[in-house]
Amino acid sequence: QVPVVAVLGSGGGIRAMLSLLGSMEGLQETGLLDCVTYICGVSGSTWAMSQLYEEVDWSTKLPTKDISDKLVGEDFSWEYVKELIFEKGHLRKRMVKAASKEVFSLTDIWAATVSYLIGTENTSTLSNHQESANNGQNPYPVYAAIDKDTFDSEKEPHPPETWFEFTPHECGFPCHGIFVETSDFGSKFENGVKTEHHSEPDMCLLQGLWGSAMGDLTYLWHYLKDENINNIHNVIKKEFLSLVDAGLAINCAYPLMLQEKRKVDVIISLDYSNGDVFMTLNQAKAYADAYNLPFPPVDKKGQKPQDCNVYSDASTPTVIHMPLFNDSNKNGK
Repeated sequence: QVPVVAVLGSGGGIRAMLSLLGSMEGLQETGLLDCVTYICGVSGSTWAMSQLYEEVDWSTKLPTKDISDKLVGEDFSWEYVKELIFEKGHLRKRMVKAASKEVFSLTDIWAATVSYLIGTENTSTLSNHQESANNGQNPYPVYAAIDKDTFDSEKEPHPPETWFEFTPHECGFPCHGIFVETSDFGSKFENGVKTEHHSEPDMCLLQGLWGSAMGDLTYLWHYLKDENINNIHNVIKKEFLSLVDAGLAINCAYPLMLQEKRKVDVIISLDYSNGDVFMTLNQAKAYADAYNLPFPPVDKKGQKPQDCNVYSDASTPTVIHMPLFNDSNKNGK
């Protein structure tokens, strides 16, 4: 029996983006990439994922050098961002177009900034990645965000309804089973019926949304549709939802891969966070315990963070926690 393997890529801006690209090369070299069912990203990892899936056969060719060579290695401030947008003609045009939309937020500005930092303004759409996701060659991509209003409730651990996911086929709240087709993302719905069509946002804007923690930004989305109208009534009580960087909750999207429907057997957590290298693992364990989800015992007493830390139990998924900052590479090895 082939296990279902999920790889989690953490947030961490450009560091996470480059690290995920390197991790994909490592998984390919060891032959493990071909065994991965899901790749689920937060923040900076999504910047790498969304560029990889532009290539239908990326997992066999891995265009990591092409992606990394485009990066702009510059520090920046908000003053610099303002000057940058007006200096770069294509970014200025993007802002003028964005300002004419019914829904306009600082995420539009941050998206332009991200496009500059990663060296590409990706005007493709997430639904266009269906071919890359359907061919069976590549792992299936899942991009994480959170609902800001639920997150701001300060309940700890943040409840399952905090988490929102994007895939090339649908976007929505997995906790409630409320989804909209990705190609309809941004359109207006009422009582489960689309009442006003709007074009799907491009990848550039989504990259800004998924990685919005650095800019403290939000993006607003209209009513979601679902066959179960009662769920919609219970979940959506305002005209808009605010979606933000999932790394604000847990910097690895364990909640999206712990869902029963995904039947994940092995979680490989590629944690590029700075600070406490066990924080995401502790948060995931607390989340699983609070909401009765299977998670292995995590005994770190006296443990130094290694480059590969394995936690397992017969009745839970096996969790492989791989922090970028660990005792093995503390001397820069």
